[in-house]
Amino acid sequence: MKRNIWLMVFCVVGFFALCTVAYYQSYKRMVNEQNNVLYKTKEPAKTQNSAQVVNDGQTISAKCQMTVICHEVSDDSEEQHITAVLPEYVGMDVNMLNDRLTYESTNPDLSEIDKGFIRAELVSFAPKSLVIKRYYSKNDIPDKYFMVLEDNYVTIYYADRKTVFENTGISRDKLRADEIVMLNEGIAVKDEHTLFSILEGYTS
Repeated sequence: MKRNIWLMVFCVVGFFALCTVAYYQSYKRMVNEQNNVLYKTKEPAKTQNSAQVVNDGQTISAKCQMTVICHEVSDDSEEQHITAVLPEYVGMDVNMLNDRLTYESTNPDLSEIDKGFIRAELVSFAPKSLVIKRYYSKNDIPDKYFMVLEDNYVTIYYADRKTVFENTGISRDKLRADEIVMLNEGIAVKDEHTLFSILEGYTS
């Protein structure tokens, strides 16, 4: 009799144990499925710009069409220019071009500096189609000229304050007192338009 009782107890316990294990496995599977769904919804969409970091051996063709997007950060405006690819880009793969744009960003031409150039980046890459974005800021355009009163005459230097741009021939006695004070301190001028406006004011 006792043996039958223990056998029944063992069967009942075993049944509940199996049910518990089955429930745990089912619950675990459900949690994993939910996590997978959440992961997929949070995973950022792959952009078409993956060509920037993956070098598949393609190089820029001499017949490549290059689109340059000029982005002005001060007002968030953009202009697009389509042109033939620069000769120095021909034959470059995506990594080489990225390196080149990094170099241009850290060592810009003087003409680019005068436009307030900030940096350049690759938007899309293909052997026959290239898109490059160049960032500019009007607020970062450096002064181009420097005006001073030197030997009683107005002299205009380039921004380095060493190279003479023009000896104007405008003498001290033709200037107002406030103009003389400003020129003794030196006047930084951003561009030709501003420079000519100032000179016109001195001679009028």
